[in-house]
Amino acid sequence: MIRFFYGAGVVLVLVAVATGVMGTPRLQAQVPSVRSTRDVISRLENEVPGLMKQGGVPGMSIALIRDGKTIWLHGFGVKDKKTREPVRTDTVFEAASLSKPVFTYGVLKLVDQGKLDLDTPLSSYLPKPYVPDERVGKITARLVLSHRTGFPNWRGSDGSLPIYFSPGERFSYSGEGYIYRKPWSSRSPGNRWTFIWTKWFSSRWG
Repeated sequence: MIRFFYGAGVVLVLVAVATGVMGTPRLQAQVPSVRSTRDVISRLENEVPGLMKQGGVPGMSIALIRDGKTIWLHGFGVKDKKTREPVRTDTVFEAASLSKPVFTYGVLKLVDQGKLDLDTPLSSYLPKPYVPDERVGKITARLVLSHRTGFPNWRGSDGSLPIYFSPGERFSYSGEGYIYRKPWSSRSPGNRWTFIWTKWFSSRWG
């Protein structure tokens, strides 16, 4: 992801992912404070293409926000390296793991309401064990949210999902840990995820 830092009360929100790009190097650009929105836009239009080329990013979209209002939108590059279809202001990018902190917020809201306990084994919310390993009974919401389940990032090509170390022993980033949350996020009392999203997120932030 490319990050810009501007003064003059301007906040820059950036999404930079396009089809066919994995593991591109992180790139930061420290930009001096500017005096006007026009200066900011001019810098972005002039400098972003070069930074994208340097970082191996084929496509990205930028929203410039001031005082809570979007004042400029612009797409750069292509959204698919094969078709060369350009990124537009309405191009939808995959949120991917940016959804994890959003989900975490929802879980903690449930904890505040007493509908979920961070330290109750998640297996207690399910009708049967999630994986054939007795250690799965040690995995709690706290361990899922802090990436300490023992699960790999993703399960193997054969569909197997091993637990590589005792849950809680250490940190190891795991997308599968968050996949594990799907059954219990819908089965725990008063906790339908669609309802949570509508009530706490969509109604407030769209």
